[in-house]
Amino acid sequence: GLVVGTGDLSELALGWCTYNGDQMSMYAVNSSIPKTAVRYLVGTAAERLEEGKADMGLSPRDAAEAASALRRILSRPVSPELLPPHEDDSLRQITEDVIGPYELIDFFLWHMVFGHKKPSAVYDLAAEVFGGIYRPPLIAQWLRGFILRFFRSQFKRSAAPEGVAAFPWRLTPQSAWRMPGDARPDLWLDELSRHTENY
Repeated sequence: GLVVGTGDLSELALGWCTYNGDQMSMYAVNSSIPKTAVRYLVGTAAERLEEGKADMGLSPRDAAEAASALRRILSRPVSPELLPPHEDDSLRQITEDVIGPYELIDFFLWHMVFGHKKPSAVYDLAAEVFGGIYRPPLIAQWLRGFILRFFRSQFKRSAAPEGVAAFPWRLTPQSAWRMPGDARPDLWLDELSRHTENY
């Protein structure tokens, strides 16, 4: 059999995956797709199924059921749902409460890691783009958390399986991303701290 890994680029950046869980897969189909794009793609798939434009050989009834399932998934917050829901079906654990909003995580990943911008520049950009949604101290908090998780999780990326290159950026070892497993986040965190010392 083929074990398919479902972890995406955002999760790989943060190490938000179970070590030797996602790493045990033989191929990671979402390894170059950030979480925000995964959600967009799922929504697009649901729309195409609803409009009868998904050439998957499904009956109209099966296509409608598949679209409905995708819509239910999108209606819930992002979470691995490892704990059973509360009696009212609300989630016990919500990923973004712990690691931050994925729209910010993907923004940090794009600009700091792939765009090679300093943490202070990324912070300023995020404050400009998301300032109406998140207060500056919260943006700084989530950026610090991103930096810490990014550095702490290199050992997981080192063991990541090969994956499809849907986009030109990846963090898997096969993509020439090289980072020592014992790298420290001090330079990035110090630079961000000096820039946001009032928060």
